[in-house]
Amino acid sequence: MSYGKVLLTGAAGFIGRMLREHWGSRFDLRLADVRELEDSEHESLVFDCSDYDGMKAACEGVETVIHLAADPSMQAEFYDSLLHRNVIATYNAFQAAHECGCKRIVFASSINAILGHEDITPVPADSSVYPVNVYGATKCWGEALGRVYAH
Repeated sequence: MSYGKVLLTGAAGFIGRMLREHWGSRFDLRLADVRELEDSEHESLVFDCSDYDGMKAACEGVETVIHLAADPSMQAEFYDSLLHRNVIATYNAFQAAHECGCKRIVFASSINAILGHEDITPVPADSSVYPVNVYGATKCWGEALGRVYAH
């Protein structure tokens, strides 16, 4: 089975590095991050996913988008970081993938989207979102956006 080209945003981050290590020889990866990547085996792009033109160009010819790019800090400021990195960049990833005909997009959410359910373990899959910080709320936004594009 061929998976085609896979775009991995946030490829220099913690999870991105782990996926590159485990997937590097199995998938045709296009790596993207705001930081320079040292990976001679795969195509790599340096751009900010909040730049729609950059995101759209990165999605060209891609079958699957794995969208990890975000500010993962629970203390991040909304206007300084979360708006651009977690809200606008996520919208751009879904919209660019849609416009470029990508077959699938995987959005990395967070436990922070349901962290308020601290009295329920494990949290049932059909539970409502319950963020307790703005970072978690941005992940709820991404989940809702995924539902919009799936619909």
